[in-house]
Amino acid sequence: MRRDSLQTNIVSAEHRMKEIAVLQTHIMNYLKTKEVYAGYRKSGYSKKYYTEHAGDIELCKKSKKAFDELLPSDDSGKTAGTHKKKLPSLKELRAEYAQLLCEKKAAYPEYCKAKSEYRDLLTYQANFVSLFGIENVSAEQQKER
Repeated sequence: MRRDSLQTNIVSAEHRMKEIAVLQTHIMNYLKTKEVYAGYRKSGYSKKYYTEHAGDIELCKKSKKAFDELLPSDDSGKTAGTHKKKLPSLKELRAEYAQLLCEKKAAYPEYCKAKSEYRDLLTYQANFVSLFGIENVSAEQQKER
């Protein structure tokens, strides 16, 4: 049905938009904290350095973990973690988000119209049944059994 396909398209666009927003957040966090994490590694994972920059280091670790979850490794048989998909740029993500938003906005009025038509058809069907007294014959046969 047209209404269902439009709804599916809108929901899938919204889902992808949420994924893009999460990925953008993690990329921004990673870019802000990668220098601090590099300093932590250069310090030999010093406890003193960690206590001074604990928030940034943990944020960087969370971002890296999110990249591993959101961008799975290739199935090339290589060691896990060595062949990750390349991170998309923020510019690419923003462009994809804008495109999805335009598609969603374009599909939504048509979806509302199709939903209204479907609701009208259900009303017509209910009116027809009540006017002519036609009920579901199979339901009556099941009651008799």
